[in-house]
Amino acid sequence: MGRSKSQSGVVDCESSVVKSSTNDAQSQLDRARGELFAGYNPEKAGSGRFFDGPGTGREPPPGEENDEDVEGIKQQTKFLKQESVNSTRNALRMAREAEETARGTLGRLGDQSGVPDFF
Repeated sequence: MGRSKSQSGVVDCESSVVKSSTNDAQSQLDRARGELFAGYNPEKAGSGRFFDGPGTGREPPPGEENDEDVEGIKQQTKFLKQESVNSTRNALRMAREAEETARGTLGRLGDQSGVPDFF
């Protein structure tokens, strides 16, 4: 597929416009990035919002917990187990309700079709 000179000129012009707008966008991005990080100080980095790394000063090393820590862990474990029991009971209740609904539906369908009820 050959291009005529006029088509080639249009393509060249379009290409330079795209390159120019790409360069403009890149320079705008660089300026915005510079403004965003202008006051960044690596020594003061970190918001203090996340405490998932070592050295937070909150938890003693394993094996050095005191009685209060142990009691707190026991309470958390007890609470978690109770939540699990409640969740399991709720799931079983919902399963029973679904089974009752299914039996009722099958019974009504059987009544409509004249098939004897086996439940």
